[in-house]
Amino acid sequence: MNLLILTQKVDRNDDVLGFFHRWIEAFAKNYGHITVICLEKGEVSLPQNVSVFSLGKETKVSRLAYVFNFYKYSWQQRKKYDAVFVHMNPVYAALGGLFWKLQHKKIALWYSHKQVDLKLRFAVRFADVIFTSTPQSFGLPGPKVRFVGHGIDTELFAFKEKEKEEKAIPSIVHVGRISRIKNCHILIEAAVLLKKKCAKPFLIEFIGTPITDDDVLYKSELDMLIASHSLGPMIRFNGRAANRNIPAAYYAASVTANMAPTGGMDKAVLESFAAGTPVVVCNESFASFLGPYKGELMFACGDPEELAQKLCALLSEDPREIADYCQRKVREAFSVDALIAKITQTLR
Repeated sequence: MNLLILTQKVDRNDDVLGFFHRWIEAFAKNYGHITVICLEKGEVSLPQNVSVFSLGKETKVSRLAYVFNFYKYSWQQRKKYDAVFVHMNPVYAALGGLFWKLQHKKIALWYSHKQVDLKLRFAVRFADVIFTSTPQSFGLPGPKVRFVGHGIDTELFAFKEKEKEEKAIPSIVHVGRISRIKNCHILIEAAVLLKKKCAKPFLIEFIGTPITDDDVLYKSELDMLIASHSLGPMIRFNGRAANRNIPAAYYAASVTANMAPTGGMDKAVLESFAAGTPVVVCNESFASFLGPYKGELMFACGDPEELAQKLCALLSEDPREIADYCQRKVREAFSVDALIAKITQTLR
């Protein structure tokens, strides 16, 4: 059986989408041939049974050229794939759904986001099956939906061979886009309280960049908030990091913080746990995952005081037991190979 994959970007170094390169590698183990059509192509190193075709964003072609190339590759490669897997971009299923149906191709959609728009509604009509991480991560429930969790490269994040070093100044790390939806300001407000109440010194590091115009505006608001509380020496914005460097960033952190509201399971949380670093979260999707450590790791969304309390406790004590528990849970339930096996079995 051969598979066509549609995705936004294939680049193993991309700070946001680099993980999907590993997904493609896992798919390649389960299919005779993989054809990938992406909006943009960067650095790739994939098995010989994978072909990658770009719609041309990296060469700055027009949107009309994107559409033309989409139909061109879908038609030219039609005899080289039996099923279609659309990753996070329902517009591809909306554009190609009728063509693939006429070609008798099975269509699968991966979508893990609360947003529901017209493109998604069209994509759902054409899709034979819809994969998502949790019930909270897909807003159109129905018989086509399968909850399969996330796919984390647990081997990449493991760092089994060495012990974590004790840092002179503990670090609290946030990994993700600098955006209002990520509620980065809550961590800065928590830092004000930590500075007053927590005996240990600390450093807060943001790994990620603003992307949209509103993100850039939000970043300037964060800078003003930091300046107003004289937090400059203890907060750093480190910019984007290549996907291959993210595991080391998680591993080096004393603790990570995730202020995103309840929705699907944020992949950044699972990656931190996979690296053996505890995460303080407010997303209720993680409540059952955290098991006996929910009290230590969950805070009320939008509450900097409770966030500061949980962070201070983790910085003051040895969280090894908590980290080991959550790392083991990620390995058991969310490895990328296990996820791709579930998807492959359903498609077959």
